[in-house]
Amino acid sequence: MPPPASPAPPDTSFMAGGGDMGERMRRHDWAATPLGEPAGWSPSLKAMVRMALTTRHPIFIFWGPQLVCFYNDAYAASLGPEKHPAMLGMPGRDGWPEIWHIIGPQIELVMRGDGATWNENQLVPIVRNGRLEDVYWTYSYGPIDDAASPSGVGGVLVICTETTEQVMAERREAQERERFEALFQQAPTFMAMLRGPEHVFEMANPRYLAVVGQRQVVGLPVAQALPEAVQQGYVQVLDEVYRSGQAYLARDARFSLPLADSEGGREERYLDFVYQPVRDASGAVSGIFVEGADVTERRAAEDRLREAEARLRLAMEASQLGTFDVSLHDGLAGPVLLSQRSRELFGLHQETVLLADCLNRIPPEDVPGVEAALAELHGQGGGSYRSRHRVRRADGSVRWVATAGRSLQGGDGREHLIGVMWDVTEQQELMEELRLSDRRKDEFLAMLAHELRNPLAPIRTAAHLLSHPQLTPERLARCSELIQRQSRTMALLLDDLLEVSRITSGKLELRRQAVTLHSVVDAALEAARPALEAKTHTLELELPAEVVWLDADPTRLAQVLINLLTNAAKYTDAGGHIRLTAQPQGAQVVFEVSDNGIGIAPELQPQLFRMFYQVDGTADRAQGGLGIGLALSKGLAELHGGRLVAHSEGLGRGSSFRLYMPTTTAPEPAGPGRSAAPGPGPQGLQVLVADDNLDAAQTMAQLLEAEGHQVTLAHDGLAALDAATRERPAVALLDIGMPGLDGYGVATRLRATRGAGELLLVAMTGWGQRGDKQRALDAGFDLHLTKPVSPEEVLALLAARARTSRQPGAAA
Repeated sequence: MPPPASPAPPDTSFMAGGGDMGERMRRHDWAATPLGEPAGWSPSLKAMVRMALTTRHPIFIFWGPQLVCFYNDAYAASLGPEKHPAMLGMPGRDGWPEIWHIIGPQIELVMRGDGATWNENQLVPIVRNGRLEDVYWTYSYGPIDDAASPSGVGGVLVICTETTEQVMAERREAQERERFEALFQQAPTFMAMLRGPEHVFEMANPRYLAVVGQRQVVGLPVAQALPEAVQQGYVQVLDEVYRSGQAYLARDARFSLPLADSEGGREERYLDFVYQPVRDASGAVSGIFVEGADVTERRAAEDRLREAEARLRLAMEASQLGTFDVSLHDGLAGPVLLSQRSRELFGLHQETVLLADCLNRIPPEDVPGVEAALAELHGQGGGSYRSRHRVRRADGSVRWVATAGRSLQGGDGREHLIGVMWDVTEQQELMEELRLSDRRKDEFLAMLAHELRNPLAPIRTAAHLLSHPQLTPERLARCSELIQRQSRTMALLLDDLLEVSRITSGKLELRRQAVTLHSVVDAALEAARPALEAKTHTLELELPAEVVWLDADPTRLAQVLINLLTNAAKYTDAGGHIRLTAQPQGAQVVFEVSDNGIGIAPELQPQLFRMFYQVDGTADRAQGGLGIGLALSKGLAELHGGRLVAHSEGLGRGSSFRLYMPTTTAPEPAGPGRSAAPGPGPQGLQVLVADDNLDAAQTMAQLLEAEGHQVTLAHDGLAALDAATRERPAVALLDIGMPGLDGYGVATRLRATRGAGELLLVAMTGWGQRGDKQRALDAGFDLHLTKPVSPEEVLALLAARARTSRQPGAAA
């Protein structure tokens, strides 16, 4: 709190006002400084001090040969307790020793009368709050004219704004955009982003380029890149979507494009797609997102299916297999003559039955369609009959039957419908599967678009707000918190998608080890507890008293339990009861997570572990996500040689999930004088951490330094190579995708000068496929760790390296 204001003496009237700093200037002992009493100051200095104290913009002044420091309240807010208020009246070099090598030359340039400087988003680290912080500034150094000074310049006026939060937010947004673009490029459907009223291609993924014949479309308007789209009316549809802001959905849309290797040849494709308008921060349409699938093969398959059905029907009619003969005149009491095949289809034994007997074998919901088709024939004499329905036979089995026939007029004026029937169960199931697959695809695309747009929209809005010139500190903090929170949401979504992809493709590798049941449960509870506490659930635990050992990947197994616990929390009303038990049973242990939540209808239970499945009517409880948690958990359980099953007595009666996992014997104890996982000891290792992601590099350095290691940081490949040559570390943790020289190149050069055993080279990267790992080993890396890397894994790795380096005869 500033000291109470006191009346300004006449010789300090130009210091009037100015809040806390104005009061401090008036009370300062200027006689003890090279400037002397304020009454003798240069008019130029007085004018600048007056200007600084009457503006709310951050202002700093260097004055005189000693560059004496002045600043106002707005500037003081960016200083830590190490500098404020002691810097007032201090020579500039004494006040800014940590950055004088940066700002000193700029100040000297201005003081010589060689003009002003301008720096935008410049990294100028300063000591603040007890440490050297990376701080970004946009600032100018301008001359303060003074006729009495040798160069005509008496001092330097600094007008500045700290832009650290803006710079970091822009970097985070760029990283999230890179993740989105990676998903965009790897998406199983075709996607493109069009900008502006001319529909200029901003992005197009490989699937889209395949649809348009691998033409390079990015940067071109649709009308120029795809002239046939104009001819076929698609540009007109884009214009209408852009004008109206209403999405356009197309199914089985025909798209004809010229063949590249023929003159006049055309290729016909069929597409399912949506034109989704994209709006800017003001709500105006700024572009169109194109998303869809090439269904040409599906369309061809359906055509082949229809052709095969027609051929089969003709063959059956010609062979007169599965024939029937029905009297239409007598209604339900009319006799029906059935062939042997027809009796087999209906599960009847008599050759002649009543029409009512046949209808009794047809499920009630299918009967009206059959009766309507029969009624339409009555009185036509020569009309055709077709129907498709189910037949429930005496043994309970259900088959799909197709029938075709024609009504005939007898000599007595009566009508006998003559026809054939055949089993189309497999065809019907195929058609149902096609429809279900198509619906699942649409549901997935809709969910994916929704889940990605939800966090992306506030991120873009917050990023726009960060550049607002009148942004208050409170709003700045809220924007920063929002971007971090929504970025985490997108990261979790993308990680889940990648996990499922690895499991379904067989590329997920478990890191199995002997682990105790209690340690896995503790890790799961730590992660799931916020979800339980948010809805004030009661958690009951029942775990075995003895130590139970599992042969498992502790992270993956804990992930399964976390999914089950958070799932129970979501689908249980606030204040509910959730129970987690674990019971050894022979060579396995049975985990059970049960709740008193909304329960699951019996007919829905077989669908729970299906990919992207969410129970209808629970969208308000699902709280986002793509419905892949249970499918992911089931896959992880089976990879461990276990299984996951669900049970519920029905709606409103809660649910339970049982996880069966194999047990193992306790590991061999460590030998005398050895511990299972010792730390680095009193003298740590010299470690090089190289990563162009500043946050990732700095947090890793802080972790290692906290454990006693000495860390050197580098943010590009060439700097990493130079640091490794200069510092000769024992371990190098290298990112792969660094500018200048990537991690592979750094590893290759280092391995050429330092052989195996001299330097432990570890690749830490987000690329984790088998090919990526092999490439790292080929480049000279000893180990390949896929991000996000477990801190415990890194510390254990360094501990093992430290033990090795201390053994007699170990390489230095």
